Order: sequence, then C-alpha cells, then structure tokens
Amino acid sequence: MALVVKAAKAIRTMLDTLGLQSWLKTTGGHGLHVVAPLTPHRQWDDCLDFARAVASALARTDPSLYTITFAKQGRESKILIDYLRNNRTNTSVCAYSARAREHGTVSMPIGRPQLKTTLKPERFTVENAARRSRIDPRRDYWTCRQKISKASFDAIRRLAP
Repeated sequence: MALVVKAAKAIRTMLDTLGLQSWLKTTGGHGLHVVAPLTPHRQWDDCLDFARAVASALARTDPSLYTITFAKQGRESKILIDYLRNNRTNTSVCAYSARAREHGTVSMPIGRPQLKTTLKPERFTVENAARRSRIDPRRDYWTCRQKISKASFDAIRRLAP
C-alpha cells in the first residue's frame, strides 16, 4: 500500500502544479482514487487525453514502479495508473459504497493527513463508515469550480507526449 500512497501523492502534486485541486478516496480494495472535479468546459476526449497525459508523466518518472498498461501480464509488481476511469463510459465505485470483500471494506473519502504509507483498506468498513462520514474531507469538493486551463493542458502534454 505504501507504493500506492506514493503514487497518489505524486499525482496530487502534479495536479497542484497544474493548478487543479484534488481529493482522495479509497476504493474499498487496495487502490486510491485521486479526483479533480471539473466544470463542463472541455469535451470528454480532451479530459481523457489530459488524464492519460498525467498518468503517462507519472509512469515515465519510474517505469519499474508505475504503468499505464492494462494487460495484467508483465505488470504484476507495478502500480497501474488507471486513467480510463475518466472515459465517458467507465465508472468507479462511489464514496461510502460497501465492497464485496473480506472485512466489509468501504470506499472512503480521506483527507491529506490520512494519506499515510500505513493506510490500510480494512480500516474503512461498513461498521465505521457512518461515524467516519460525519467529517467529510471533501467539504470544498462540492463547491469547487475549476477547468483544465490551456496552459495546464499544454504543460502536461509537454511532459508526456
């Protein structure tokens, strides 16, 4: 999980640098989602291209650790940076959803202080989700109005052609 946390921190840093606020949530499994809400401004394909470029830029920082290749063969020891969650037809589990997993894990929004290398999915369960949801680390998420600027788009394209 420490490597997944490292990847999430790196993506958040990239998005911060590009002028985009982002929030985190666990998947209820071993993954993390970094979410940057956008106002409707660009076409779906543009947003997918941007997400692919961010993922590619991270993968290029350490190809032995990160990949954007979805085929499971050959990526067993790598972290998949799944930019396809940003495709119009794809979905991701919503926050507070229970997963059909051991321990009754839940996809849980988390704040920056909770993003630790010791983050364990089994800490967020159906038994404690209601209590944990009282303090929503995404408070500002709901009013965030941001766009992928031309400068950000151009910058990330230069990093990950």
